[in-house]
Amino acid sequence: MRTRDQLLAGATLLVCIGCASNKDDDAKTITLGAVVDQTGSAGPISWAEATKLAASQMNEALDSAGSNVRFNLVVSDSTNKPDVAVKRARQLVDSEGAVGLVVDTSQDYLEVMKLQYDDEPLNVPVVGLIASSPAINNPNVENPDALVQKAYRDTKEWGFRTTISSAPQGAVLAQIVLDAGDVNEDGLLKVSVFASKEPFGLGQVAAFAGPLAAEAPDAVVEQILFDPAEADPNDVEFFADTLAELVDEQTDGEDDGAPDILLGLTFPDHLAAIIKAHKQAKSKIRFVHGMALRNQKILDSLGSDANGQEGVSFVIVSPDASGDNFASDMEALTDLPPNSMDSSSYDAAATLMLAALIAAQGEDDPSTITGKQVREAMASISDLDGKVVRPGVKGFTTAVNQIEQGKPINYEGAQGPCDFDEHGNVTNDLIRFVITKGAFDDQEIYDCVSSPSCPVK
Repeated sequence: MRTRDQLLAGATLLVCIGCASNKDDDAKTITLGAVVDQTGSAGPISWAEATKLAASQMNEALDSAGSNVRFNLVVSDSTNKPDVAVKRARQLVDSEGAVGLVVDTSQDYLEVMKLQYDDEPLNVPVVGLIASSPAINNPNVENPDALVQKAYRDTKEWGFRTTISSAPQGAVLAQIVLDAGDVNEDGLLKVSVFASKEPFGLGQVAAFAGPLAAEAPDAVVEQILFDPAEADPNDVEFFADTLAELVDEQTDGEDDGAPDILLGLTFPDHLAAIIKAHKQAKSKIRFVHGMALRNQKILDSLGSDANGQEGVSFVIVSPDASGDNFASDMEALTDLPPNSMDSSSYDAAATLMLAALIAAQGEDDPSTITGKQVREAMASISDLDGKVVRPGVKGFTTAVNQIEQGKPINYEGAQGPCDFDEHGNVTNDLIRFVITKGAFDDQEIYDCVSSPSCPVK
């Protein structure tokens, strides 16, 4: 059976042909870049396809509106390795002339943002599609590494993200644990956490541990951390040994009983490996996961072994007309429903393009706009007093016409409102789900857009 990524590999050429057909010799071309995992441990090919869909639809909208502006979106595979992401981000800006970048995971985003604070800064806005670490765009974060702290705090305001921080997800996971309670009735609430030692995993651990400690200060949170750059998902022995450490009756060498619940907070490939180990060990301890479980790669890798696993993730699409538009267009392109974070990928590209169009107004040659101009226009793509525009050719055509007339727009994105706050952050809804019969079965939706407390809808 062909996997989802194998099916999408055939769709890639079609998308590229569609983009190429929009090119015009007289067009003023604005180049953007996307450093998105396609072959590594995090993202499926569909993330890249979603960014290309946004570019293709925007170029069609520009053509329909009679504009001579076109976008050239250059997509590069990050492989979810920070050193590769940095190299390719630099190439896109320095060699391709990109005036804005889409970047994928927290670890890749951090390393790219560090470039903004070195001797040769990129000087282009960076939009993270799943840069969910609570440390990102946090003006109060502390880090012993001065450059890392600068990149996280981002006082130069180069960084944005189209998905919510993992802080609310951590609070929801903490509540799930509290509701489960002392399952083994040994008098101690203990959680064993399997997490990757990088910004994504560590951010999720911190987001979970804080709320849990506030409600259950005597609870034990055992952290089993690993380096994803060194851990091969195919290393059966490593993950079997790690699982044994997760479920044993010790924490830091001290006897304290077995855990009541397990948490998996890492990338999809490594998450699949630890779930396999959990199944093979026939462990009966409940295993709950963060956002990475909501990924087609999990279903493709685990088959029936995925059944019964549960997690909390971002919603797949916004529960409104924007989400419907995107889901319909993405399925028409790929013959598959949207994967997790496809909508955020689309929004990351869309927000950069809308900002670039706003920045280009009044310019004799729109192709000469700078990254600084695009950054300054990012706040204008979601003017609450502006006309609502949604994903798709029709919505983008409306946006182009509004911008050309100097009128404000309010982009309501595929995953949720793209209302950047003063730090470049947005809010989205969350969802709890269970894998049943080889499919994601949605349970509660948490409304994090209306309230930071994320009440159940």
